[in-house]
Amino acid sequence: MTTTTVLTDQQTKIGKLLLNAWSAEYALRITPVINDEQYLQDALQWTFPQAYHGAVFSARALLLAREFDIKTESLIAVMIDEMAEAGLYESCDSRNAFAQLLPYRICTALPMPEGTTIRDFHAETLKKLEQVAIAHESAIVQLIGIETFSVIVERVPEYLRAAFLAERFNLLQSC
Repeated sequence: MTTTTVLTDQQTKIGKLLLNAWSAEYALRITPVINDEQYLQDALQWTFPQAYHGAVFSARALLLAREFDIKTESLIAVMIDEMAEAGLYESCDSRNAFAQLLPYRICTALPMPEGTTIRDFHAETLKKLEQVAIAHESAIVQLIGIETFSVIVERVPEYLRAAFLAERFNLLQSC
């Protein structure tokens, strides 16, 4: 289904920020598919920046949907915190997950808890990113409307829609 809906400049920019967030999330999602423990060990250093960038780009898209074009990471965190305090952020858990992903900016692996495998650690990081992404995207849908969000999703590469966006869109549509 191809649409000829014209997005505003702001909506186009929101779409680009979401594309960056979804690309980072996709990269995080495909890593554990590879069945090579050494590769997973080596890729662990990139897991954290992917989660971080996925969270920050979706936060920037949310803030832009609220008319705030913010690029400074510390200010993004402050604005998300203020939204949470004002009751404009979906849940406390999402806010906590966002805060937990912020230190992941640097390429350093955190120590794994005893008895945790690389796959477990990776899955937990992806779970936090998904939680943040869904909170941000549901707020964006409330601000720009499901139709506009649909156009944004429709314009991203097919591999992203097939990987997880179609399912996420259906979830957001049902909210």
